[in-house]
Amino acid sequence: MRSLEDSNAGDEIELIDLLRIIWSRRNFIIFTTLILMAIAGGISWMLPKKYETTAYIQIGRVWEKEIENPYLTREWLGSDAFFVQIIEQLNLDTTADQMRKNKRIQAEVLESGPTGKKLPLLLSVRVYDEIPQQTVDIAQTVTNLLIKRHESRFQERLHEYQIYEKSLSHDVAQIENAIRELELLIQKQQMAPVVNAPSVILLQSQLEQKNVQLLGFKRELKDTRINNNSKIMTENTRLISAPIIPTKPVGPRIVLFSSLAGALGFISALVLAFFLEYLKQVQSREAEYLKSKKKREKRKVGELI
Repeated sequence: MRSLEDSNAGDEIELIDLLRIIWSRRNFIIFTTLILMAIAGGISWMLPKKYETTAYIQIGRVWEKEIENPYLTREWLGSDAFFVQIIEQLNLDTTADQMRKNKRIQAEVLESGPTGKKLPLLLSVRVYDEIPQQTVDIAQTVTNLLIKRHESRFQERLHEYQIYEKSLSHDVAQIENAIRELELLIQKQQMAPVVNAPSVILLQSQLEQKNVQLLGFKRELKDTRINNNSKIMTENTRLISAPIIPTKPVGPRIVLFSSLAGALGFISALVLAFFLEYLKQVQSREAEYLKSKKKREKRKVGELI
């Protein structure tokens, strides 16, 4: 029990010693922290400003099936080949490697739905540049290149369904002609002097089958036309929200960098203050040791005399 009390007392003494060191060197700690904050703020202020704009793109689809997987599109927007196209289109004074390292174009797939069953909704393209107007130019060029890339795929897939629609229309026309011919045959049979009942029954059965078949083909044709012409079901990749010219820079973050530098400076100053205090104590002990050593030597000399 006593040893526990002694331990607590020792901890309190050590804490008091630490607080005493911090208080005695408070000016040094404060000065170091402020200096580092000022340096970080000055460097951040001298760095070129960075502006940001965002474009939202909806990936095209045919019959609700996307032209291209949005995640593959995102990877393509971050490739060197794509950066080269941007540079050539706008005559930018940079390289694909620099654009990738500086993250000047960042694509992100926006998802919706419950956790575990999220579905891609839109493609967000963020562009960063030192010139506000150039951020918009780059974002618009990204959109145009993506739409152009998907246009051929969209037309190719839609053409297949348009051919299918024409084929259904042709089949419907053929069935309608067959129905008219059957109706004429039935009328002739019924108007004949001697009615061939089995033949009429057979023709009516065929007519009923054709009508059922026609109903199915017309339903399929209607659905096909809706899917081919409805923008909800079929539409090429398009720009949902156009980029706007930014008015305020998003970087460098002077306050954030200054705060981080201040925190780092405060910790560094504390460590240095404890180290200086340690050196001071070592020097004090050495001085006391030398002083006591001289006293012992004087005593020995006095005893010899």
